[in-house]
Amino acid sequence: MVIKFTKLLGIIKYINNITCYITILMDSKWKYNSKFICTYKMEYDFDDDDRNILYQLQLLDALELKVNNIVGPDIDETILDNRINELYEKVKNEQEIIDFMKKNPYYKSYSHDPLIIFKMLFSYDDFDKLHKIMCNIYKNSSLE
Repeated sequence: MVIKFTKLLGIIKYINNITCYITILMDSKWKYNSKFICTYKMEYDFDDDDRNILYQLQLLDALELKVNNIVGPDIDETILDNRINELYEKVKNEQEIIDFMKKNPYYKSYSHDPLIIFKMLFSYDDFDKLHKIMCNIYKNSSLE
């Protein structure tokens, strides 16, 4: 497990070095890191545990949350929930977000509460697609 984790950290550092050349001005009010590429679903020699750890790290990185213990992130769920709520308020009227939410299989069941659907987009299955949309929104607008 230590060897796989070391390998995973090496790949993360490599990807971060590549993405540091991507220039996107960050607004402190935005509170979303759009300066990296989601890689947790890419074809690597990883097992499901490795991919899950990478997903969790990238999710926290995107939400600009700090992790004290990388192996077992001890994150306060309230902080995570609040950050997603803040993001929702910023992007809830963006057409790309609305369209993506409508594609969610639970949209009809929860259309009365779109925040629930938005939170579902941060799942393992959808986060990589959501991240691309969030980057696109930030890049093409002046969110404040």
